[in-house]
Amino acid sequence: LILPLPKPKDVSGPRIVLFRWNNCDPDVSSLVDISKVYFMVLDILMVEDDNSTISGKAVLGDFRNFSVNYILQFTPSHLKKSMTCMQSAYPIRIKGMYVTYAPIVFEKVFSFIKGLMPEKIRNRMFLYSENNSNKVYKHIPKSYLPKEEGGDNGSIPDLT
Repeated sequence: LILPLPKPKDVSGPRIVLFRWNNCDPDVSSLVDISKVYFMVLDILMVEDDNSTISGKAVLGDFRNFSVNYILQFTPSHLKKSMTCMQSAYPIRIKGMYVTYAPIVFEKVFSFIKGLMPEKIRNRMFLYSENNSNKVYKHIPKSYLPKEEGGDNGSIPDLT
């Protein structure tokens, strides 16, 4: 579900965190549970990965097979708490947020979330539909991504 990739973008670039929704079932794992796992991964990176603390993070969200039922779990309370954690509680430097294979219905949610972010972060957020998801490679070269994401950096089972 959430995998920090081994090679940061460039020598002193941000740590790329891959967020894949393809195996998520909203009846088994709630949005709150997935958020907890994400923040646990951030905790681990904060302690064990100086590069991600100093150079920041680039989050790549693969929304293939994203269940629309997750959108119903986006409550104002959950969004507010998550945004507060990301903006105020964690020493996170968000260098980019890239959503690929986004379903049409998620575009509205993405626009709403983007509106809650400071302008500096909004300018680093990009959404790509199924038709143009390969445009993400201009931000994150294929050499940093696993085969499942069209890259040359090993496979997800090997990286895991």
